[in-house]
Amino acid sequence: MIGITCAMIDTEDEKREFVALYEGYRKLMFYVANDILRDHTLAEDAVQEAFLRIVKNFRKIGDISCPRTKAFVVIITKNTAKTLIAKENRAKVLHENLLYTSAQPADDTFSDVSYRSMVRAMLQLPEIHRDVLYLAHIYGYNYKEISSLLSISVEAVKKRMQRSKARLKEVLGMEKEENHE
Repeated sequence: MIGITCAMIDTEDEKREFVALYEGYRKLMFYVANDILRDHTLAEDAVQEAFLRIVKNFRKIGDISCPRTKAFVVIITKNTAKTLIAKENRAKVLHENLLYTSAQPADDTFSDVSYRSMVRAMLQLPEIHRDVLYLAHIYGYNYKEISSLLSISVEAVKKRMQRSKARLKEVLGMEKEENHE
């Protein structure tokens, strides 16, 4: 971990300072992340991600052992852990519900596709595409609601939906059928 982040730093002096920051705060960061996540593995992931975020802003950090730096490190770690837990919870709920929901798709685009085929196809998509399709077509959320759930703009939801439908059509083999009609 430390090797990867140090590779992102230009000078040897900054690398030594970053190693000092790493050695000085990694246990605190793990404690903070684990307190939020309640899972050692996820806490380790959060700390690694937090260090990646810190290294991107490393030039803005002054004295490594000052209270301001400690507060900065703790804030980054807390936010990273909260983001990770939200992502983990959202993915778990979506995947569990996707397998056990018996609702039919809300969009006519896929009306000729069986529910089981739709679920299998959606599970083959990357998470970014699967989430918006699932929320819209299985649960019936509108773009504004999806925007709020995923913490992205309505325009981003629309674009993801457009791309996701195209990818789903590819997986289902519908593009070939449409092009031959």
